[in-house]
Amino acid sequence: MKSTRRRLLSVAGEIALVLGAHFLLWAWLADNDVAARVLAAGAHVPKTEMAAVMVFVLVRFFALVLLPGVVLARLAGLAFDRWGPKPSPAPPAHDTPATP
Repeated sequence: MKSTRRRLLSVAGEIALVLGAHFLLWAWLADNDVAARVLAAGAHVPKTEMAAVMVFVLVRFFALVLLPGVVLARLAGLAFDRWGPKPSPAPPAHDTPATP
């Protein structure tokens, strides 16, 4: 079982990775004015920019909708493991005589 510190660092790393990808894509799409090209009429948008927009939408959805719940669930699981009820030891087995 992982230590508490290692699990917290894992959660922080996941948050940093998702939010870093979100802001990098956001900055790149804003600098290249991709929104204006995507919303303009015609088939002139390169496939790489369309793919980047789709990835950005998925990353944004994950970062704003799903990530808070995932982080809270992981932290709640960590807190439950640390401070939750501990399993009780199994009671001793009783030898019962066989019935004839």
